Amino acid sequence: MAGSLVGAPLTSRVSVSALGRSFGVFVPVVGVFLLTQELPSPLGLVLAVVTAAPAGLLLVCRLIGAHRPLVSPLRAGA
Repeated sequence: MAGSLVGAPLTSRVSVSALGRSFGVFVPVVGVFLLTQELPSPLGLVLAVVTAAPAGLLLVCRLIGAHRPLVSPLRAGA
C-alpha cells in the first residue's frame, strides 16, 4: 500500500528505461544479499566478494566508457 502511494507520483518523473535498468540492478543485488545471509559464514563472505569485485569493475568501465569510447564516432561510420 505504501509503495503504491509513493510510486504513483513518481510515474510521471521516471522514464520507463531508467526504471527497467534500476530494477535490473536491484534484483541481482537483493539476490546476492539474500544468498550471503543464507549461506554459512565463510561461503557468504566469499560470494559477496566474488560478486562485488566484478560488479564494481563493470561500473567503473561503464563510467569510463561513457567518457572515452573505444571507437571514435568519426571512425565508427567508416
